[in-house]
Amino acid sequence: MRECPSCGREVSEQAHTCPHCGQPLRETAGQQLAGCGLLVIAAIGFILAHSFIGSGHLTWIMMGVIIIGGLVAMDERRRG
Repeated sequence: MRECPSCGREVSEQAHTCPHCGQPLRETAGQQLAGCGLLVIAAIGFILAHSFIGSGHLTWIMMGVIIIGGLVAMDERRRG
């Protein structure tokens, strides 16, 4: 048994969601695939930016924006 991070009640180790409050407890295969997809999109974005703009500061700024956006999106998906 483990504790639900949302309501604090005990939940089975095999549970995907808390039966008491509905909090997702583990990522599904689709959520993991979406996270990988975001990383692939970020890599493609960086390659395209590097190809069209060059290796200047704008490329690194764009990559930073893509990475931060991807991290925010992944965090929002986890929170539900």
